[in-house]
Amino acid sequence: MRAHDPGEKHRVSTSLELLFDLCFVVAVSQASAGLRAALAGGTSTAAPGRLCAVAAGGL
Repeated sequence: MRAHDPGEKHRVSTSLELLFDLCFVVAVSQASAGLRAALAGGTSTAAPGRLCAVAAGGL
């Protein structure tokens, strides 16, 4: 696989880039859903770990 020049006009994302983006979105979504469930369920011991997972996903 060859690298693309970011300055290239009409640059199109590769299938691999789109797959990575999709996996990232699903991972952040799952982590945030787990955080919401932990906070709603009152299990405060799991909440800090979930919060770190959501924060790390957003970087």
